[in-house]
Amino acid sequence: MPFYIKEIGFNPFENSTENFARVKSFYLTGDKKWIDVLSLSKLVFLIDKLFVMMDLPVSKTIIDVIDSEMKYARALLNMGDIDASKLSPYGPNGIAIRGELDYKGKAL
Repeated sequence: MPFYIKEIGFNPFENSTENFARVKSFYLTGDKKWIDVLSLSKLVFLIDKLFVMMDLPVSKTIIDVIDSEMKYARALLNMGDIDASKLSPYGPNGIAIRGELDYKGKAL
């Protein structure tokens, strides 16, 4: 993830109007950085999805932040014609190996 943030020049997931405008300009102009935004969005979405699947005992505030971040990542992915509902944290394009993570005896 730091690679993509470095390539983009800022973290598009930091909530600010300026960042959103910059991401939008990458999309509208076909800037190469748009591909980096999509790659970062995919990673963020998969990490958040894995986090939600683990059902960790966290506060509602944390869940709300994760939910908001996933919605933003999903919107960016949709703009890039990537169907987020088909993304899985597991598999050849995933970020985890099924059964590798075990929380409270719950293998995912």
